[in-house]
Amino acid sequence: MSSKKQKMIHYTEKELEYFRSRWKTEEGKDKRKRIIQIMQSGSTEFGDLAAFPDKKDKLTESIPLGKDLRGINIASIEIPSGLNFSRFHFAGAILEASDLSFANFSFAHLEYTSFNGSILNHTIFKGAAMVKTTFVGANMDMAILAEAVVDGYPLVAHKTFMEDGFRDFSLKFGFIDKKPGFYSMIKLKYKELGRYDEMIPFHILEMRSKRDEKFIIEKEVKKDGRTFMKRYRTPFWFVEKLFFDICFGYGEKWYRVFFTALSVVLGFSFLYMLEPLKDQWNPSVTSTSWIDTLYFSAVNFTNLGSQDWLPGGIFHRILMGVESVSGLFLITLIIVIFTRKMIRE
Repeated sequence: MSSKKQKMIHYTEKELEYFRSRWKTEEGKDKRKRIIQIMQSGSTEFGDLAAFPDKKDKLTESIPLGKDLRGINIASIEIPSGLNFSRFHFAGAILEASDLSFANFSFAHLEYTSFNGSILNHTIFKGAAMVKTTFVGANMDMAILAEAVVDGYPLVAHKTFMEDGFRDFSLKFGFIDKKPGFYSMIKLKYKELGRYDEMIPFHILEMRSKRDEKFIIEKEVKKDGRTFMKRYRTPFWFVEKLFFDICFGYGEKWYRVFFTALSVVLGFSFLYMLEPLKDQWNPSVTSTSWIDTLYFSAVNFTNLGSQDWLPGGIFHRILMGVESVSGLFLITLIIVIFTRKMIRE
């Protein structure tokens, strides 16, 4: 697989659990033990040890021999520095609390891989594919992330992501205590480069991961004699996703705010039709025409005030107050986003 065609692979929880379960069988335990011994000898030539013939599909058949370590657990294992894991598949693997300094994960598949608590000084992730890869508590001083694809967004081939890495990481960032810290670290690097278009996706990923941390609850659930953690989203998770993410793009997507504003104007125009509007100059004349209510909604949204139509009753007055506040907020937000974009450029 060439670097230009490097693509992320999305797995289901069931598939990841299957990969992990393979290493828990007697055959898997023996293979894992021998693989660790080979690693400790300074080699990554695993041959048939990194292959399971029980389930074959097109993806599995495309993985080079000896490079399928999906689901393996090699946490807290002492191995030499600088091992070459280039183009390995580690989906669902646990590489936690290990010293992986100077290791080479170039163009490796690290989907759903956990590096929590590991030391990744000078570790090379060039061109690696990452989907929900976690680095909680990891130290990434001078890590090389050039051209890595992080949750669908490729990093630039710039020296701050290459030979310079994250210089003085321990002074600026220390350990990544939470997943948002990983996105924040990349965001700040793009900000230093002045590459704001590339920075925006990682700001959004950072905010989404913060939302998950705040509004997702984990509880132990027992099923079929097994105990596992189940995640529950609180109502606030959906509220923040709807308003801050979908409607506003966390203050970075001006067109989302524009279409939200347009939706508010159109939505209120239909609500105003539930009660007749009164003519400003002749109160005996009323209207529920959609063209008239759309005009009435637009002038209330922009806080200009209608010179032609008046509210027909208390219901209209309540709607006008809500729409006016919404319009003030959304128009201000659009101005702020455009101003920030112009200043950046």
